[in-house]
Amino acid sequence: MGEHSTPLEEIKFLADSDYRSAVLARLNEGPSTRADLRRETGASSATLCRVLRAFETRDWIHRTDRGYELTPFGAFVAAGFGDLLRRMEVEGKLSGIWREVPATLLALEPDWIADASITLPTRQDPFTPMDRAAELVDGTARSRLLTHALLEPCLVAHRHGITAGSHRFEAVVTGDVVRALAASTHAQWIGTALSTDRFEVYVTDGDVPHVVGINDDAVYFGIADERGAPLALIETDDGTVLDWAASTFESYRRDAVTLTPDGFSPHRETDGSNVRRARGPETVTSDLDHADRGPLYTR
Repeated sequence: MGEHSTPLEEIKFLADSDYRSAVLARLNEGPSTRADLRRETGASSATLCRVLRAFETRDWIHRTDRGYELTPFGAFVAAGFGDLLRRMEVEGKLSGIWREVPATLLALEPDWIADASITLPTRQDPFTPMDRAAELVDGTARSRLLTHALLEPCLVAHRHGITAGSHRFEAVVTGDVVRALAASTHAQWIGTALSTDRFEVYVTDGDVPHVVGINDDAVYFGIADERGAPLALIETDDGTVLDWAASTFESYRRDAVTLTPDGFSPHRETDGSNVRRARGPETVTSDLDHADRGPLYTR
């Protein structure tokens, strides 16, 4: 800490200059020469000289035969400041939609969200979060989904994986989703796929307020507004969050009923009540290859 400086003044010292935080972050990755620091941070020679001198004064860095590197004290500061930056980046992305994030998620150990990946809609493509959810299915061996809305790109992605024989999909959905699927262009395929052990659908009569997806050992949360429009997709592989998501999925699945091939009625209205709790896997013999792009399924 600089002479007579307070902690807040030291934070302000770093935050007031993109170059200071960039140099600190780069040195946190390992030793670097002055030339490399100039090239990678874009700082001028004079600016870099001032930054390095200030860091040396604070005993955050020292010179070696490899250039500059952090002292143990400097590494401590860099880790803490980097964590603060990550948290503020998340805050910036989720600003205005915190109320839509499941309260139980925010009640978990908070460190996970600092490293979470967040996909937001763009002006050019308001469905970017939805498309990202579909991308996450690719190459996944097992997907579990708790949802009030099964979106078209995601359904197509699951269908491709199931058809290739490399993917297993389990979903807990509301009756509204069943009705939408029955009226969709995928209905005939769904009726056939339900006969396999690669596509399992359970219907809950309870409310599903948020979309929770588990792809192997990674979790995503779909955040939507009251009209069902996507606001964000949050991804994490944090173990605590994964345990929470798996437990939440299982609690809904345990109280739901299984949608069966004979209980699913393509192209006509169904209230989701034609279900039973047990069925045996059968073999699909029809063509599952062609996925048609259809409507967006919402509540």
